[in-house]
Amino acid sequence: MSDFNSATLQRIGNTTPDFNGGFSSAWSYKGFTLSVDFVYSKGGLVYNVGRELFDSDGAYPYYNQMRLQEGWSRWTPENRDATHPELIFNNSSNSNNISSRYLEDASFLRMRNVRLGYHFNGEITSKMGVKGLGIYISGDNLWTSTKYTGSDIEAAISGDRTSNYPNPKRFTMGVNLTF
Repeated sequence: MSDFNSATLQRIGNTTPDFNGGFSSAWSYKGFTLSVDFVYSKGGLVYNVGRELFDSDGAYPYYNQMRLQEGWSRWTPENRDATHPELIFNNSSNSNNISSRYLEDASFLRMRNVRLGYHFNGEITSKMGVKGLGIYISGDNLWTSTKYTGSDIEAAISGDRTSNYPNPKRFTMGVNLTF
């Protein structure tokens, strides 16, 4: 079909995941502690608004254009089963209008936090005049597994359609003192 406006409306899914949740684990050994927290979501669809602009089939020739993902291809007379329309400089065919082609699987698994710490024994802390002393290093949002091609699946799921600022990766070091 070459006329976007004459296409029929199709219901193809929704944004509600099949299930979501989280899990965590913590270990201690000889003063060391390690804890890891994960969150996940399975199913549902999310609209990748950034692809309207950067996967625009040449409609915005002076913006950066998205490179096609592995397995994606452009239409040519020899490749009629392509995943994307033909790339045309200054394309005016409206092929980048709101479309199901920008819907992506919203499933993900993310390591929300990992924390490694050490608690000094009472012999050391008593010499320092404190009841307890611990040090730690912590990291947030260090790893995510998803098929979503945008910057952050959780930002997209939360409805931040205009900016999709990703959740920051963050490292923290600290000291815990008990007097």
